[in-house]
Amino acid sequence: MAQVSPEIKTLFQQAQRAQSSGQLDVAQALFAKILRLNERLPEVHFHLGRLEMQRRAPKKALKHLRRAQELKPTEPIVWRLLLDALIAAGDSRGVDKLLKSAETAPLTPQVFRELEMKARTGNRSGEANLGSADPAAFQEAVRLFQSGQAAEAAEAAEALHRRHPGVAPILAVLGASRAALAQLDEAETAYREAIRIDDSYAEAHLQLGQLLQSRRRFEEATPLLERARELMADSPLVAKFLGMNYTDRDHANSALPLLEKAHAELPDDPEAAFALSRCLFALRRFEDARATFASWAERPSAPPPHLALMGNILNELEQTDSARAFYERALAARPNFGPGLSGLAWIAHHSGDFDLSAKYFAQACESGTIDGRLARNYSAGRMLLEDDPILPQIRAAYEEGTEVPGTRADLAFALAKAAEDQGRPADAFELLRIGNDTLAERFPPRDRLVQGLNERARLTWRPETAPVEATDAPRLIFISGMPRSGTTLVEQIVSSHSTVTPGGEIGLLNGALSDRQRLAVVEERGLTASELRATAGEIAQRARTLAPEASVLTDKAVLANADLGFAPQLCPGSRFIVVRRDPRDNCLSIYKNRFADGTHRYTTDLKELAHNYLAFLKGMEFWREAAPEAFLEVRYEDLIGDPEAGARALIDYCGLEWEEACLRFYENARTVRTLSAYQVRQPIYSSSVGAWRKFEAELKPLIDILRDGGALEEWD
Repeated sequence: MAQVSPEIKTLFQQAQRAQSSGQLDVAQALFAKILRLNERLPEVHFHLGRLEMQRRAPKKALKHLRRAQELKPTEPIVWRLLLDALIAAGDSRGVDKLLKSAETAPLTPQVFRELEMKARTGNRSGEANLGSADPAAFQEAVRLFQSGQAAEAAEAAEALHRRHPGVAPILAVLGASRAALAQLDEAETAYREAIRIDDSYAEAHLQLGQLLQSRRRFEEATPLLERARELMADSPLVAKFLGMNYTDRDHANSALPLLEKAHAELPDDPEAAFALSRCLFALRRFEDARATFASWAERPSAPPPHLALMGNILNELEQTDSARAFYERALAARPNFGPGLSGLAWIAHHSGDFDLSAKYFAQACESGTIDGRLARNYSAGRMLLEDDPILPQIRAAYEEGTEVPGTRADLAFALAKAAEDQGRPADAFELLRIGNDTLAERFPPRDRLVQGLNERARLTWRPETAPVEATDAPRLIFISGMPRSGTTLVEQIVSSHSTVTPGGEIGLLNGALSDRQRLAVVEERGLTASELRATAGEIAQRARTLAPEASVLTDKAVLANADLGFAPQLCPGSRFIVVRRDPRDNCLSIYKNRFADGTHRYTTDLKELAHNYLAFLKGMEFWREAAPEAFLEVRYEDLIGDPEAGARALIDYCGLEWEEACLRFYENARTVRTLSAYQVRQPIYSSSVGAWRKFEAELKPLIDILRDGGALEEWD
């Protein structure tokens, strides 16, 4: 963007994030707010045009795109999208008029040719310009390739290329043939030469992007696939491969609309269904992922990767027996298949059988598959001393390096635990730093997450709002706080009661509120009565769906405390428990652990972590003043120091009769899917209290910020 004010820059970034994650109403409101501050920003008009195209409203997009073109007539991407909108709107006269104006516009000849091609082909496919080459000879090379005769196709394409060295489609066939022969460097060279000759030849961009994607060179593949999409915006193949690329680069929200398009237009393509299901899985839409892929995974011919994905989906849906069956099918088809062994290890881990989990993990390591997350969880469940049989393999995998996103960070965390177990705290912290720095490269810390959640709630909450009417949904017990504060322990105690169904990390309250809050904040208003009724209905319906037989349901959602004042309004009869812990221990535990990709980005930087913790405390100060009766605060150290008194107080607050099982929470056989899966299987222990002292020097930047912010006054 041109020089703009910091306010506009911030709003624009927020709008882009909202648009890429599918929050189109929020994005539109933010872009409109920017235009009220400065109407002459072509980027904003362009993105509003893109937004309307996402909504499949090309006629509405035209107004914004024409304004963007007027403000920045030299920008090719604006012309391309404007032409796309005219074609999608069926405006043939508009297409002709645009091409006429492009003849005298300040565009390069190549861009003009590209626009002509789009107009001729209806924006559905590129055209192969063969120049003086014999079309019949070219088609013969293509036929040889398509019939599986890669060597013969390469020979034919090579001969054609010698006679016609400046023809991009010939080089593309040569590249495809070389790739089929596993001559990947030669294939890459051919594709790049094709693009150099004709940058508007979409097929070369698509094929080179696919090749780099298969070689796990995701960042390099992205611009090629995006260029292919510019040239062939309606191609489902381009949508599939670009969507796969976005998923592999941790941009699942951006991938979703592309993969939905590919799956809809390629209903008989198992890879399109697989790619969409992977994306939905990454977005934690597990039921949608299952529905998308179940029919393909159930086929007798389903390959092991497809079976393992289905196992992963069912595992997350807690359909353990069905998940195990898919993993076993994968292993039957391919013995020692790493993802199958890892899947069985996860089932054992979540159910508390850590020895069996370690056995499967060891087998996966022997097969050459190192699941970084399993390595991290393996280290959490035992003392990792030098004679540990799997430690050398974890160390070797770390030292050799890996291109699998996130794996190096996981291995660093596992080795940090080993160093700490072996009495080497300085080495342990250095490995923690490496692990967190590695994650920060993929997911740079941005915005004060906790502060943003607090502000969103404060700006949209209205204390005078009357509670909605009670429904027949389960009564909810919300358990929240900062990550690693002890929320899993509290849930395990409460859910050991015979009348309570454990929900785990559902996120009912903040999940239902977030989109409505974002829009209300942009429009500078509180939530309306109708929005609150809709939110309450959504929460009740989801609770009934998740636990139809439950009378009381727990929801352990970290940071949901930002919205705790809404709980009495939306969920009559609910209870809200907020867990706090010595900030130094809490922040150290956060820094030592790895969260789901792209979430809790502040955790990888000590200073950002400290500032977010201070924001958490500030949010709690607000609710103590505004809604003191809405929640119960629990200190983790008090619960550890006197477990029975703490457990009895929790059960009493929840309105339940005392049961001795709540003190034997570690015998609870429920599946636990949090970072604390190992700890809550053990009786209460106090070794984690004061653990920060081992790393006091390394934690000094964090401790100084916490102390200056007043966070340590009640703990020193």
